[in-house]
Amino acid sequence: MVKVRDSLPLNDSGKINIGEYLKRLNAHDKNIINIESFTEIIHNLMLYQVDSINLQSGLMIVELLDEMGLGTDTLTAGLLWGALGCGAKAFSDKHKLQGIDSLLIDLQKFDELSTHNVAKDPNNIDKIKKMLLAVVDDIRVVMIKLAHHTCEMHQATKAKEDRKIFLAELSENIYSPLANRLGIGQLKWELEDLSFRFKQPQAYKNIAKLLDEKRINRQDYISNVVHELNVALIAQEISGEISGRAKHIYSIWKKMKRKMVPYNEIYDVRALRIVTDTIADCYSVLGVIHSIWQHVPKEFDDYIANPKANGYQSLHTAVVGPEGRVLEVQIRTREMHDLSELGIASHWRYKEGGKYDELYQQKIAEIRALLDWHNEFTQQGATPEIANELFEDQVYVLTPKGDIIDLPQDSTPLDFAYAIHTEVGHKCRGAKINGKMCTLTSKLKSGSIVEIITAKQGRPSRDWLNPSLQFVKTTRAKAKIQAWLKKQNRSENINDGREALIKEVKRLGIAPYDLAELIKATPNCRNEDEFYISIAVGDIKIGTIINTIHREERDKREPESFVKKSANVRKPSMNEICIDGVNDMMYRTAKCCNPLPGEEIVGYVTIGNGVSVHKKECGNIINAKSRQMNRMIEVKWGQDTSSSYSADIIVYAYQRGNLLKDITSVLAKENVDVIGIDTDFNNKNMQTTFKIKISVGNIELLSNVMHKIQRIPNIVDISRVV
Repeated sequence: MVKVRDSLPLNDSGKINIGEYLKRLNAHDKNIINIESFTEIIHNLMLYQVDSINLQSGLMIVELLDEMGLGTDTLTAGLLWGALGCGAKAFSDKHKLQGIDSLLIDLQKFDELSTHNVAKDPNNIDKIKKMLLAVVDDIRVVMIKLAHHTCEMHQATKAKEDRKIFLAELSENIYSPLANRLGIGQLKWELEDLSFRFKQPQAYKNIAKLLDEKRINRQDYISNVVHELNVALIAQEISGEISGRAKHIYSIWKKMKRKMVPYNEIYDVRALRIVTDTIADCYSVLGVIHSIWQHVPKEFDDYIANPKANGYQSLHTAVVGPEGRVLEVQIRTREMHDLSELGIASHWRYKEGGKYDELYQQKIAEIRALLDWHNEFTQQGATPEIANELFEDQVYVLTPKGDIIDLPQDSTPLDFAYAIHTEVGHKCRGAKINGKMCTLTSKLKSGSIVEIITAKQGRPSRDWLNPSLQFVKTTRAKAKIQAWLKKQNRSENINDGREALIKEVKRLGIAPYDLAELIKATPNCRNEDEFYISIAVGDIKIGTIINTIHREERDKREPESFVKKSANVRKPSMNEICIDGVNDMMYRTAKCCNPLPGEEIVGYVTIGNGVSVHKKECGNIINAKSRQMNRMIEVKWGQDTSSSYSADIIVYAYQRGNLLKDITSVLAKENVDVIGIDTDFNNKNMQTTFKIKISVGNIELLSNVMHKIQRIPNIVDISRVV
């Protein structure tokens, strides 16, 4: 049944007796709170002319938080939030209260999320549930909101029906699941019973009446069972606290529905709980119980060996007790009991000041935010793959008005803009995240407030479709950009496509290519114009064309006059260059041209140093063709991408602080090793030149790295040295 909470103590004048009230708190007995300071805060709230109902709400929240063992900062923040709501921060600032600012700020943010548009659009509830833990850095905020909502539920027993239903919906869809995720059983059951009472009052009354009618008989029966079990445990020298366990109305009703049986057949209304000192004692108690009473088949669960996703641990069994009545039994240690009743709060009871151990962070970040959401969703019929995709690969962000937009992980402000409206995306010229300017390639995080800055005559950029630049992640954004580009002037698209390809080929130092062969190798392109248009509108990726250029010569048979052919060419090794069909010959890559995997290469047989591997367009190879053709040999790249090769790049930039640090940070994030760096400053144009030798796996990685360096502020140009 709904937990009955004591009314606030009053003095002779009818006002709240603060001294008596504080004595009811566990924190008072354990000297957790400063009585004088807390008394002063309550007096100041009274002087602040806080509505008596709101003040009672704040004091009730304090009691709920106190039951969970939370400390003085949390109790103070809960008191102010319940009494003043969004005005709590101003009160705290005025009275110079310490240690609660961040709690009050997060409470306001949490409150805006949890109630925004719920009544208007029930579908928003799912998004809100997924965001709540992500946007709050301190779980104490969630505890305060849970306590606040529980208080609202108790105060709403005489409210209008629409208010009751609204609060019940919030309980069922948000707060009760949150309490479950945090393992706070006492609030979970309380909210579920109150919600059931509001939404199905007659069913609630029927079960409550039946429980009340049999209460005395049930209590007598439990007392006898407790005595019998206690005698058996003492005989085995096992210590344990035995008590009858309250069964909640909502859980009784759910079991009646699930098993399609009447009330009198729900046997676990008669329930026991045994709390022991050790895990070993738990199993010993189980053995004693099964020795004196008959075990009910298929009614045993070992949640100690196999904890629930929210961390819950206990042994569950059902036995045929005295008088042939079935009895449900829970057995757990004190620590398990605290976790079951208090949830994550049990890990830091009476500890405040922002010092939480790794277990706290891990418990929240991993178990609560991921496992439980994932498990609940898969139980509803989704495959694990879909559940992983939905819950692990999504971010939930807010518009300035508070609307929730869900996007794939690694989405950018541009993806957000196109999710709002196509025209917002087209005209996007900048963005703010949480009020601060950001780049259009910034990665969005759950809970962020994103604002898009638009231009009246704005238009999409073709660079937005370049995957190396990572402007957009979502299919929607890419499709909208492509659609806009396709509608533009044909001649403009042809010129833009041609310039884009020439720029990239020059940038990477790639050898001349056969345009006709490229067009032939490109699907749905009948001529040069269509080829360049496809590049401009994003139908063909520049990276794909670059790979085609590399592959073009490799797949053709070379003239006999240029390279010596092997009669039996073996499949390339997974980890070597294949030389004349042989995988284990000694070789080295030539320093004069530094070939990379993906580029066309040729071998030159040296005297005493094995085979020197060059790019085919290397100047030294071209000069040697007429004089030393007998030393030329066919070589091919192996299939392994784990090997690294050196490449030289040159970067031109206007000097500023931390510029070199920004460049090397990009290289480090891409796992590219820096072999050497030379710098030179030009006083005439005020530019700095960086000559950087790096180690990369292939031409695609080099292209990606160069694009990312190009996006660094103050970078003028970047190219490969060949």
